[in-house]
This record gives sequence, structure tokens and C-alpha cells, in this order.
Amino acid sequence: MISSLGIRSFARAAIAAGLALLIVPNAFGEDAKPKSPSHGTIRIAYQKNIFMTPMFVAMKKGWLKDALAKEGYDLDASVKVSGSGGVISTALATGDLDAGQIGVGAALLAVSKGVALQIVANTGAYGEGFVVKQDSPYKTMKDLKGKKVSIPSKGSMQDYVLRKALSINGMTVADVDIVVVPEADMTQVLLTDQVAMVSGAEPSVSGVIRAGGRMLFTGQDVWPNHENDTFVASTKLISEHPEAVKAIVDTLIRGVKFLQDNPQEAQAITAEATGLSDAVVKAAWPNVGRVPNARPDLASIGDLAKLMQQDGLLKSVDVNRAVNMTFTK
Repeated sequence: MISSLGIRSFARAAIAAGLALLIVPNAFGEDAKPKSPSHGTIRIAYQKNIFMTPMFVAMKKGWLKDALAKEGYDLDASVKVSGSGGVISTALATGDLDAGQIGVGAALLAVSKGVALQIVANTGAYGEGFVVKQDSPYKTMKDLKGKKVSIPSKGSMQDYVLRKALSINGMTVADVDIVVVPEADMTQVLLTDQVAMVSGAEPSVSGVIRAGGRMLFTGQDVWPNHENDTFVASTKLISEHPEAVKAIVDTLIRGVKFLQDNPQEAQAITAEATGLSDAVVKAAWPNVGRVPNARPDLASIGDLAKLMQQDGLLKSVDVNRAVNMTFTK
């Protein structure tokens, strides 16, 4: 269940992975005073991106803390992770975390490597963008034949969406020159004509567009409603404390409803939580899908697993065991 190693051991794991750990006491309205919960403390980590908006709302409003408290748990909300899902997966593997938000690809990779976790909820669908310069002559994927295009990393969701876009247009990866460009460098390489098209996830995509880019197509255009971001929990937490997992998932669902009913306030909370400008959050908002009941999409997850296996990035994994559907309807 809940490791006693605490924040310090998790910080060491994050530093070893080369990512920054942000310790923010009393963040998002959470009470920083120590508690004496009857069942223990739940440690949750996540990335600072727009997919996590439902939980940003839940923490700002105090819903997550209250929901866990009703079940006899305290929430350790002082640890926020800025970086990739790999750090969260590692912390879950070592027992330094109980639950967290990671991409579906990262979750599948972790399970394939033997990490005892399961996907328990969907935190966002699609959300990718493929961007060319505002004044470029390119209008369709076919116009990019023979051109240099970028993905954030091999095996990323953008990698697979790009391949689907090529296939739809009767093309293959041999028809373009695919290079890896981190999201942080997208604007520079695009505006200096080092590549003809860049790809990334929101809100980075909207940042590039505001700097002089133009959306050529989105992930939703190519692969409708595909799973992108997930919330995972350790199998130990799931088996020993399912009521805590249910409280987290129900709160996440409450956050999804709030952001749909109150988009402006939810956007402001997201900007505060991520440090992004209000304009970037507002621009990125329509490009991220939300599932009202947060129920994972087994078919979409299975499709991605097959593609990753074909590439040799993923060992055989039973998607039905990697996803736990008991906490959503």
C-alpha cells in the first residue's frame, strides 16, 4: 500500500531521472498541516499539463482532500512533478507513489516492464497538433512529401498519429523525413525552416501557433477520440484500498463536469496551476477531449498497444489486465 519512504525518496528518484521536483506547500488551496488519518496518506503526482485540469480543479476546490478524508485518508498534495510520465512510473514501481497521471503509452510501457499498476481512469483524449508555418504553402499531408517533419519522440502518440495521417493519404514513413524534436524546441526549428512541420501535444502546440504557426491537422482529425492521457494506481493500492481509488476517480469525474460547465473558471485554474498564459490555455482548450465518466477506452488502448508491439517498443501486454474498469461506469 502506502510507502513510508515519503517525499524525500521520491525527490531522489526524480532528480536521478533528471527532472525538476516542485515542492509547493499549501498549493491550490490544500491544507499543509499534518493529519493523523485512520488509514494512511495517499501520495499522488502528475505532470503540469492541460490534461490534468479536472484534478487541478478538484485540488483548488478542496474536493480531492475532502473525498479522501471521508474514507479515512489524508492527501499528501505537496509533491508536484514537472517532467515526463517516466518519473511517475518509476516512483510507482519503487513504492514511493500510490497513484499518478501519465500518458497511455507510458502506462503500457510500465506494465510491460512489470510495474504493478493499472489504468483506472481517462484524463484526456486526443490533444495533439501538427503545425506548419503560418505563411507556408502546405495545405495537406500530401504536400509534405519529401519534406522534413518532426515528432517529440519515437513511440510517442504524435509518432502514431503521424503514421495514421500518412496512411490515410496513401503515404508511408518513407515519403517524409521524420526527425525527433522536443516540444520545447518546436517553435525555433519551425520558424527557422529546419523542418516543414512540427508535432506536439497541447498546450505546447498552441504556443507554437501563437508564435507564428498554423495548425495543419489535429490528432482528432486523424484518430477520432483516441485515448491519450490516463490516471493510474498501484495494484497494491487498488487491492488493499479500493475505496481510496474510487474517491480519487469520482473526484476526477466531478472535475470533468465542472470544467465543462464552467470553462472560463477552469481555464483560469489551469493557467494558475501550470504557469501558462490565459491565452495559451484558452487556445488549447478545444483541442483536448474529455470523457464525462472518465471511463478508459479499451479499444483505443488496444490499438496503441498493437502499434507499439509492432515497433518492438512494447513487449506483449494484456490490455484487459493493464486497465481496471471497476471504478468507472
